Amino acid sequence: MPVDVPDQMFAFMSASDEVRAAVKLQQAIDWRRFLEARSSEMRRGAKLLTAFPGRTIEGTGWEWLNGELWAAVLEMGRAGLLSDEEQLRINIPVKPRALEEINTPFSETGLCAGLEIEHVEIVKVPDPFWGNFQDTGDVKQLAKRHADTTRAWAGPTIKGQISPDRDVDTVLEDFFSRFANRLAIDPRPHEPYLAVVVLRNTGQRG
Repeated sequence: MPVDVPDQMFAFMSASDEVRAAVKLQQAIDWRRFLEARSSEMRRGAKLLTAFPGRTIEGTGWEWLNGELWAAVLEMGRAGLLSDEEQLRINIPVKPRALEEINTPFSETGLCAGLEIEHVEIVKVPDPFWGNFQDTGDVKQLAKRHADTTRAWAGPTIKGQISPDRDVDTVLEDFFSRFANRLAIDPRPHEPYLAVVVLRNTGQRG
């Protein structure tokens, strides 16, 4: 993280212009470095399919889930179960990219480190659990499935920000239990946007 984020778990949802600008700059650097690294690994003519969180004028699709994650952090803070320092440290260094941010390294010559974009689009991903919820009406099952999925990708990062002198696993269990409870209060489909990019190594430099 290039900057502390005092008001969100995900920096791109921060109300601070400074925070959002710092993260946007870091993501631009990271994207160019990623392209340079992959180019060095690919033979001429090789293609790479990559996918990551995307953003459109409608938003990111993460507003509900991420909002409840941060609300769970604040809830544990109010209960004295997370310190102020832990709440500040708990951040997920992710920012969904818009099409213009994806295309920027290629804007001058059409190439970046010899790679060209063969295909790019941002698609909405359907909620894999929503259909079953509509059939069963089991809100607790829906909430638990989303909480378990979120724990799989965010749990290790959150765990690493909890003071090691505590029972970290118990704190993490409590956190995701509270998160699931919050999701069950106002269930809705989680339909994030995904950027899908196909890159080809031209063997040229540009």
